[in-house]
Amino acid sequence: MCYFIGMYVAKIPNHGSNPTYLLRESYREDGKVKTRTVGNITSLGVEKIARIAHILKGADLVPTQSAIEIIHSRPHSHVDAILRAIFQLGLEQMISRKPCRQRNLVLAMIVQRIITPRSKLGTTREWENTTLAEELNIDTNKEYADLLYAAMD
Repeated sequence: MCYFIGMYVAKIPNHGSNPTYLLRESYREDGKVKTRTVGNITSLGVEKIARIAHILKGADLVPTQSAIEIIHSRPHSHVDAILRAIFQLGLEQMISRKPCRQRNLVLAMIVQRIITPRSKLGTTREWENTTLAEELNIDTNKEYADLLYAAMD
């Protein structure tokens, strides 16, 4: 039986010269702790070696709280699932053979009705809450209520 325990950086002193840094793995085999050298990382430099040792001890590279600031997040998975189903069924081809703005508007109405049924005006307002408009290349800065009626015609 062999059990993996962990990895670490070992500093091996050299008499009269710079120490050697080895990336090592420790494991248990038949109840005894053994080590295996994975590689010599001396050439990376002391600063990088210190970072690697820090990471192997379980520390984060950058504190998680300060690494990313979420300014705005919109749901996407439900939009993606419905659009994939529509494209697999070939529904977009039934609406119009060629890609065009009207086809995208009709597809957006269908997807939005599945997600949250609303009026035409309510549909356009909901586009800001999901990634639907981006996925279908619809400019949300315009007023589309009248265009939705025209697209259906």
